Amino acid sequence: MATKRVCGDDDGFVINRWDPQLPPNAIPEILYRPTDHRSQIAWQQRETRQLVIDVGFGKLTNDTITRRPGPTLVLALAEWWWDTTHTFHIAGREYTMSPYDFYRLIGLRMRGRWFTFELTKADRKALTLCLLGVPCPSATLKYPALLAAYSQRGQDTAEDRTQMARAFILYLLGAFLVANSAQTVEPGWLLALDNLTTAREYGWGSAVLSHLYATMDSLSRLVSDPTGCWCLWGSWAREYLTLEPLMDGDEASHIVVREFLDRLDRVNARPWVGAPELGPQDWEEDAREISEISCLLSYPRARTFYFAKRVVP
Repeated sequence: MATKRVCGDDDGFVINRWDPQLPPNAIPEILYRPTDHRSQIAWQQRETRQLVIDVGFGKLTNDTITRRPGPTLVLALAEWWWDTTHTFHIAGREYTMSPYDFYRLIGLRMRGRWFTFELTKADRKALTLCLLGVPCPSATLKYPALLAAYSQRGQDTAEDRTQMARAFILYLLGAFLVANSAQTVEPGWLLALDNLTTAREYGWGSAVLSHLYATMDSLSRLVSDPTGCWCLWGSWAREYLTLEPLMDGDEASHIVVREFLDRLDRVNARPWVGAPELGPQDWEEDAREISEISCLLSYPRARTFYFAKRVVP
């Protein structure tokens, strides 16, 4: 497989492929398969890339994680998940992906304004036409259609670059962060992207973590297949669990992973000690503070609780 740069050192914003080059039913993995997933559209203006970074998506669009456990680990972890507490029961105590864990992994702001999706059909059409330059004929947007709509778009003006940045963030949400099997994304997210200067004030991380909890709930109940950014559970496990035996060679079978978790008697409960600050100081402090208190995480279509007292040492 040829290696492509995620972001070049020149003036171009290069995200090598928007449209996932994966089997039809595969889950897009923006973080972990960048050589297969980055946009084929060369974003020629550095200003466009900076718009995306300023909203808070810089780590997501720049990181390349080359080693990770496969989906077998995530499916096995679901057997240890309690959907009433949103925690795993491993090695004699409870663990979960805390808001600070999530912030360290993906860099999105955890505390901020809440989202609302209250749109009429007329409002939805006007909003997408105004902010994206394309109408939305139904209640949701097909995110592959964003590729078709923007594949030949120029970026000559500030408005062109702003629309491209909005479309790409919407694509990140639909293809990875809050992905679903229908390959759709709700245009209501655009309400937060109207002004990209204030878009960074929203709690993007809180909303996506709430969705991540909800999808793990469904997975643990055998209601649905993994959706959303489920592969982040593998990244979380790499920080907390000793996974070297599962990372060598081919992916371990479900039985092997289950037996590994059964035998596990020690967990790294403080994986981020000594780690440098990831982003703005107030974002870092907010993520730490939220992780020390029980709180409601709000995603526009689902709200979930994080119970700090069950997991904080």
